[in-house]
Amino acid sequence: MINSRDSYTDFDPNRKETIEVPYGIGTIIELKGNPDILAMICQYRITVEHCIRIINVGLNTNFYEDESKIDYEIPVEELTKKWRKTERIVIGKLDPENFLLIPGFSNFFEEEKELKLTRKIK
Repeated sequence: MINSRDSYTDFDPNRKETIEVPYGIGTIIELKGNPDILAMICQYRITVEHCIRIINVGLNTNFYEDESKIDYEIPVEELTKKWRKTERIVIGKLDPENFLLIPGFSNFFEEEKELKLTRKIK
């Protein structure tokens, strides 16, 4: 007789599993001991070692690049213990052709740009 409480009778390879992580991918975080050190979360990698699930976090310190390459990887426990979500406002690369237009200031900027181009340099 098979005991219905055994886990092998409920095995379903198509079962969906939800894993909670402290921060989303793309979140900018800072070191708790030194807030000048910033990093971006690039990936979460889940592995199983000795029947224990291990979640590793891939961090990138140069988050202004288009391609985010992983600089180093830490366990999720270290992420929650030593890192926190930054309260700073981080602005990515600004495209000079498609920058944010500010009413009033943008007109002043365009007029100044035209004046500088028409002035003769001595």
